[in-house]
Amino acid sequence: MDKIIYFDEFNEITEKEYKELYSFLPKSRKEQIDKINDKKTIKIKIIEYHLIKRYLKLKSNIDFCYSKSGKPYIENAKHFSISHTKNALVIVISNDNVGIDMEKIKGHKAGLIKKVCNEKEIQEIKNSKNKQKKFLEIWTKKESAVKLLDKSVFFDTKDILTNLKDVKFKTFLRNNHIITIAKTNKNFIKWQNYILKNKRCVV
Repeated sequence: MDKIIYFDEFNEITEKEYKELYSFLPKSRKEQIDKINDKKTIKIKIIEYHLIKRYLKLKSNIDFCYSKSGKPYIENAKHFSISHTKNALVIVISNDNVGIDMEKIKGHKAGLIKKVCNEKEIQEIKNSKNKQKKFLEIWTKKESAVKLLDKSVFFDTKDILTNLKDVKFKTFLRNNHIITIAKTNKNFIKWQNYILKNKRCVV
């Protein structure tokens, strides 16, 4: 059964614990993190690796491989997909190909909506009682589909939902975030909440 791991308690982990977690990373992941200046992003990269290692039950410190479009994967392991905002991280692990996207509910400029949505979707947003939420439901579907299909981040998403076949979506609301999963298999989904008191088990 698929699992979703949601984590948003980055501030509850001490700097000493982050250093310890960093020390367990493979060399390639350390080199990637060392190029990042933003502290929040560094913490996300550390935690995402250890969570995936734990839930994929990886024994060695192997790092991710990446497709030409940048989709992460691990050879001979289950499928997974990752998304994060500034304050939250979500991972889905599946036996099937999968994509996930998460966005925080907030205001978005009309220009962005026109850029990524077709006319039918724009009208749906205009007619919605909660325009921000409706836009993010559409947007996270598009982004999760891009990851599922292993498309480039520069892929034109305006009509991606219109042209999809045999792709199913599941959308969740979690702590003021919209989360959508895209799969070609109908079997959804078991939540696996990552509890802070177990944080040491990521090591």
